[in-house]
Amino acid sequence: MISILCLKWGDKYGPEYVNRLYNQCKHFINLDFNFYCATDNSKKINPEIKILDYNDYTIPIGKYGGNNQGKVFTAEKIKLICDERFYGTRVLLLDLDLIILKDLTNYLNNYHPNKLALYESWWYDDKLFKRFYGKVTCRLNSSFMYAYPENVKIISQKLFNKNYDYYAFKFYSLDRTIQYNFLEHIEFHKDKRLLYSYSNSKSKRKLNYKVCIFNNSHGRGEDLHNLKNWAYDYWKSYD
Repeated sequence: MISILCLKWGDKYGPEYVNRLYNQCKHFINLDFNFYCATDNSKKINPEIKILDYNDYTIPIGKYGGNNQGKVFTAEKIKLICDERFYGTRVLLLDLDLIILKDLTNYLNNYHPNKLALYESWWYDDKLFKRFYGKVTCRLNSSFMYAYPENVKIISQKLFNKNYDYYAFKFYSLDRTIQYNFLEHIEFHKDKRLLYSYSNSKSKRKLNYKVCIFNNSHGRGEDLHNLKNWAYDYWKSYD
């Protein structure tokens, strides 16, 4: 059994993002799974989807302020993925702004991560990353997180402690906070054809990759609902 999770709060993404993601999972994941959405508004979400209260996963505001309202942006993911209700299952946490292009059944069935599995963003320029290490860029991506939730508890304990205010001010996003503080508690997906970035691939459809991520929650890139090309048509076909 696999638990597939997503988060939706605020008004940036509508219920169609949740419903279409669920339909893609049904099409491309031929395994027993339960699909959950942690949200503050479940209106028009498919009744087959199990609803969780987003308020159970809210994150604190750092006392020093800074970017993203003084929070570690999207750190809700860590609270959700290590929720004890999912113990005994593998958990797949997906961003809403992605589309699944190829079957994921064998990959998910055969992969038993020892730590929290994230993706190493091969599309970032390696020289740029090294030049600005700790300042600008980050090489890991949390759009497709896979783990046994028991193994993520250590990250939650270290993230939401007395150092949280520092993480929120200095790193201000989950990916950057993990990159520079918790690498010993993660592993990278081994399939280099698992994900690719839409914006870093000139909007092309790459048929040899399994998932296309749009990664626009930070306000960069393009949203699926604003596109007028193959990606929008493909995404809408999962109504």
